[in-house]
Amino acid sequence: MLLRNVDCQVEIIPAMKGGKGDFELKHILGDKELFHTGRLFGKGVLKPGCSVGLHAHKEDFEICYFLKGKGQVRERERLENVGPGDCTITAYGDSHEIINTGEDDLEYIVLVLYQKE
Repeated sequence: MLLRNVDCQVEIIPAMKGGKGDFELKHILGDKELFHTGRLFGKGVLKPGCSVGLHAHKEDFEICYFLKGKGQVRERERLENVGPGDCTITAYGDSHEIINTGEDDLEYIVLVLYQKE
């Protein structure tokens, strides 16, 4: 299966999960393309000063692989700096927040998979 870049939907989400500014989400794969093992494989972009607000993963878990920029991720009351090549895993039941603290866009690949019982 080949999926073309031009066929990917880009969505601008204001105040994502209560965060600041806009979150740009490029939908690369969804539930159907992930063979019902997850709900999202995409690329997220946060402009300087923008964030995805603190939110819990109650039915899934999320992996973020950072491509460009500087930011911070809050998980379990800890605030960690992230940059290119860093990867975070927010486990089933945990919460996280992503904040662009740099002067350039914070870009990352996001994969949200369903929790197996």
